[in-house]
Amino acid sequence: MRRTGSSAGTSAARLAPLLLAASLAVSAETPVPNLSQSMQASALIGRSVENREGDNLGTIADLIVNRFGQVDYAVLHVGGLVGPSDRLIPFNLLQFGIGETGVVLDSNYRELNEFASFAEVLIEEGGVGGELRPRESIRPDRRY
Repeated sequence: MRRTGSSAGTSAARLAPLLLAASLAVSAETPVPNLSQSMQASALIGRSVENREGDNLGTIADLIVNRFGQVDYAVLHVGGLVGPSDRLIPFNLLQFGIGETGVVLDSNYRELNEFASFAEVLIEEGGVGGELRPRESIRPDRRY
């Protein structure tokens, strides 16, 4: 026996409430993220970084995110005797919510030279993900 178009339409009409109920159940089970201990990247970029003694070490100029969406490095814009430079600071070394600026790196100004130079890494590796190139000048007063 052949089904007619009207019975197929009736089946779809009967399924619609079930599909709606299933979609509501899934969305009701989806947890709402707790962002109370989180920061937006835009709130970090441009923020000063200090050490435990309160000395200003530089300004966060950018964040480097890996292919899984996790922040691996902060690009720290540092002024210096021979001119400004940008250092790649492992993100897990930064501490948040303490000090005057809210961002602390347990290091001193001389030790910053031990961290990799962002420009040198980009030149050696051909860019981050093959896409980014070093900026001519990263201005700490500008939000990126």
